[in-house]
Amino acid sequence: MRLPTFVILGAQKSGTTSLYHYLGQHPEVFMPEVKEPSFLALYGCDKEFRGPQDPAAANPYRTLEAYASLFAGSEGFKAVGEASTLNLYYPTTIDNIQAFIPTARLVCILRNPVERAYSHYNFVRMLGREPLDSFEAAFDGEDARIREDWGPIWHYKSRGYYYSQLNPYFSAFPREQIKVYLLEDLKTDQEGTLRDLFRFVGVEASFVPPVLESKNVSSVPRFAWLNRAVYIPGLVRRMARAFVPKTRRERLRQSAIDWLQKHNARAPDRLTPFMRKRLQAVYREDIEKLQTLLNRDLSGWLRD
Repeated sequence: MRLPTFVILGAQKSGTTSLYHYLGQHPEVFMPEVKEPSFLALYGCDKEFRGPQDPAAANPYRTLEAYASLFAGSEGFKAVGEASTLNLYYPTTIDNIQAFIPTARLVCILRNPVERAYSHYNFVRMLGREPLDSFEAAFDGEDARIREDWGPIWHYKSRGYYYSQLNPYFSAFPREQIKVYLLEDLKTDQEGTLRDLFRFVGVEASFVPPVLESKNVSSVPRFAWLNRAVYIPGLVRRMARAFVPKTRRERLRQSAIDWLQKHNARAPDRLTPFMRKRLQAVYREDIEKLQTLLNRDLSGWLRD
């Protein structure tokens, strides 16, 4: 049984999908076809989440055997990895990493938490799972949703407290086992960031991925019903199960998602100055502590 030699922890909507695809193109790296298995976050968790079609409730990788099956065929690769953004958010991930892959390299990529929260909200709207058309209303209703056991896909505010989530990792693992990037690193020096990443996970650093565009960019749907038909279980999904072989369903679904993102998407409206200032105030203390933890200047996250 082979398990990962490195794990991308998160954060959600911060560039994890791009890192997953860049690493997957490296000839010495094995990345499973499934992104977000979330085993390390959800193992031992019997909690069933509420909320409209929460994907965490149906996660099929809650056993070690199911998780290990994702890495079948990884023999011969120098590095084996996976990417699950719940890892950073769930503190139980640390215990599970220590239990199953204690020497794994841990990779994290962070984005301005103000921008991340708004991008997260628009992403869930794109999925057809956000019932509110107002970011402010969804933001204000988050605490009530959490009390009602809505799943982490709706935790727009809470998933941006990076210091609170990362600090326990630095207490549990040697600092040299953890690498934290900013999304700005990937944007301003993509080549240098990827060389450093490849070196960190233990593969040839000079490799340049042939496909380097950003992945999983947030948008909002022009026609919400089209996105709901693809993303939310219903008639279309039932028909696919009836007429499409299981081995082709995920590929067909991904093709439909790619089409939607190209033809049924528009850029979201800009975050209002009022909400930007509110979120900056919410995250200020956490950002200031994170600066010290990472020894990086994050003051730009607190400017308009």
